[in-house]
Amino acid sequence: MAAAASLELGRTTSASSDQTEKFTQALEHIQICWEIWKTLKSAGDLSKDPTETLLLIYEFEARAKINDSTLEHVLEAVLELQHLEPKTLETIAYLTCCHIHQMRNGSLCF
Repeated sequence: MAAAASLELGRTTSASSDQTEKFTQALEHIQICWEIWKTLKSAGDLSKDPTETLLLIYEFEARAKINDSTLEHVLEAVLELQHLEPKTLETIAYLTCCHIHQMRNGSLCF
């Protein structure tokens, strides 16, 4: 929830430096969530749990907003999901379009 809140704060903040700070903060929260997820996943069968997909979408958005060079790695991880659904690809496509818009116009899509 902290990751989602940081993403939302980054989307609604108008100052560029504040946005970068919020999206970087979101990445920190996402990293903690990944560590917890790995622990939970090793303890049982969570194959139908959407947490991994959600974390990848959050990470993709945050990295796109700060123009992180590892964005492609997140996309590769999305494409390697066992249960990749069309809605996930639609969300990634939308975030990609927003990233391109941001790069061209210097403004966020949201």
